[in-house]
Amino acid sequence: MKHDPATFDPLAPGLRSKDRPHGPDNLYDEWEWEIVETSGYLAKTIAVLWRDPYSIYYENKRGDIGVMTTLTTPCPFCHQRHEHGIGDGHREPHCATRRVAPSASLSDGITVFHKDGYIIRTRATKR
Repeated sequence: MKHDPATFDPLAPGLRSKDRPHGPDNLYDEWEWEIVETSGYLAKTIAVLWRDPYSIYYENKRGDIGVMTTLTTPCPFCHQRHEHGIGDGHREPHCATRRVAPSASLSDGITVFHKDGYIIRTRATKR
């Protein structure tokens, strides 16, 4: 799917998921985790990384086709911001350091695990 940077809308219904039923967990009214049900297994609690809808950029340093990406809030496992392509949803971790914690406790005491990845969510408005 190709997006035109001039007309791209990160809040388009096809790129966002429905809000989760639990309330906000941090001071920006954003939750820090989601419960994801897996087929045949117990539900998993997975960390959520948020991104600003206005931080989208298109970069092409080598002359090939560039990819629009956004930067997320810091990862609870490596404490770095991650760069991900457009669209919300579950992702494999992109921790680019050897100092990755196998698990992390979030502000409300919930424990999430690096092996489960994280979920990307786009903020409704710019902070």
